[in-house]
Amino acid sequence: METPAAEPDKGRLRALLDVARALGEAMEHSDLIRTILAQMAEVMDAEASSVFLHDPGAHELVMHAPHGPRAEQLMSLRIPDDKGIAGSVFQTRQFVNVRDAQNDPRFFRGADKKSGFVTRALMCAPLMDKGQCHGVIQVLNPRRNPSFDEEDAAIFEGFALLATSAIVRLRAQEETLRRKRIEQELSIAREIQQSFLGARLPAIACVRLAAYNEPARDISGDFYSVEELPDGRVLVALGDVSGKGIPAALTMARASAEIRALAPTLADLGEWMVRLNDALCRDAVGGRFVAMTALLFEPSSSQVQACAAGQFSPLRLRAGKWEEIPLPRQLALGIAPGIAFSATRLDLVPGDLWLLFSDGVTEARDPSGNEFTTARLAASLPTIPSPQKSIEAVVTSLCQFTGKAGSHDDATLIIAEWRAAPPPTSWTIPAKPEALKMAREIIERWAQFAGLPDADVGCLVLGADEAAANVIRHAYCGAEGTIEYSAGIEDDGESLVIRMRDHGKPVSEECLKGRELEDVKPGGLGLHFMRCTFDEVRFEPHPDGTTLHLRKSLRRA
Repeated sequence: METPAAEPDKGRLRALLDVARALGEAMEHSDLIRTILAQMAEVMDAEASSVFLHDPGAHELVMHAPHGPRAEQLMSLRIPDDKGIAGSVFQTRQFVNVRDAQNDPRFFRGADKKSGFVTRALMCAPLMDKGQCHGVIQVLNPRRNPSFDEEDAAIFEGFALLATSAIVRLRAQEETLRRKRIEQELSIAREIQQSFLGARLPAIACVRLAAYNEPARDISGDFYSVEELPDGRVLVALGDVSGKGIPAALTMARASAEIRALAPTLADLGEWMVRLNDALCRDAVGGRFVAMTALLFEPSSSQVQACAAGQFSPLRLRAGKWEEIPLPRQLALGIAPGIAFSATRLDLVPGDLWLLFSDGVTEARDPSGNEFTTARLAASLPTIPSPQKSIEAVVTSLCQFTGKAGSHDDATLIIAEWRAAPPPTSWTIPAKPEALKMAREIIERWAQFAGLPDADVGCLVLGADEAAANVIRHAYCGAEGTIEYSAGIEDDGESLVIRMRDHGKPVSEECLKGRELEDVKPGGLGLHFMRCTFDEVRFEPHPDGTTLHLRKSLRRA
């Protein structure tokens, strides 16, 4: 038969079990700690209880969910992690049972002064897990005795173990949630950054572009910007924001937005860089600056304005040779307002390639710590005027060089091939054989402008000429009329499209079939030749004639 004295112990053990069950319930961090402290104070018949969790960054112990009289006045109380009895327990990792707190030299009186509570006796235990102390738990002032006894200490240590388990589990959950939030934020930041970089480079007549951006982390502080101005000029810029991660990416986004906003006002590139620098300085945060090189291509003058602000001079391919184009050294953007910048004017030759690059390329290191250097970059570039093949060659060489060392900085490249001002985009000729010479000349210029090989240029001119001859022969049947031409680079720079619009007799289905190749007799093979020359031959009938669409893919060019 159990004695009455054993009943309190059974009640205490039952309370411990209740708290242990609470650990399996879905509960907020502060709610669970508050439950543990309330149960502990009730079971031990104590006036108050509290938990101090460690803040390693501040080297402080922070009170959480205190239970007892005037507890609300002690919320988030902070004490140095080496002060008071709590600090002593945290430092030594040892349980203490203090029977006379007021005369203990370690006692911190700040909490009592703040709340008006008088601490007489207390027990304090470290919250230990795998050798790490997360904080301390304490219970204050037994109601029926002057101090806590050994049986109280045993139960208290049980509560300390439960509290440790709860705090470790909940901190792990919070860390998981924190990581998910960071991943979501990084995903959003990547989307924002890609929206500024653009999923595709714009298709621009006078320059052909290719770019590469590889962040050292999830997001990059490097960026490139391409802006086509209303008068046909094209701004190509590459920037490198100081620092890495989200702060650098946000500065990059702001710089990209400023470039886009200021681009329509661009006349002299040097003066424009002054305005851009002042705009970036106006709201500069954290001392971040932007190193940038910019090129302004001018079809009307066949010249380019170039300016380097704290960034590398560009490399240029001309006549099969890559060389660095020296530009004056100038301060990076965003450091100080009112700085003067100057641009250098250079002549352009069709087929020139201009390469801009960030220091993440030239300063990339191999496993031994050697840098890639500008010389290696130039040596890795092919001497054929192809932006995409040039990018691919550099990336291959860079990956082979760095090997397992990987990237330690953002790496960005952008290449622009100068094509010169495009040929006329539309023209009209009489529907007469002698007028086809002008059309052939313009189409030949378009084929060369698109970068087609000489053999393809000849075939394309003959195919379009055959189409025009068929219009004269079958649509107008020798009568007077016109052929309206249009031409351009379409499909994001991947196709050359030529269109012919007539106002003669609509094309018949029978004509669209063409003659069988086995039927050996003069004429009737023009449609077969057109379909062999172009990747798409499409007739669009109208009530008053037909539009012929001829599309040539440039992917293999």
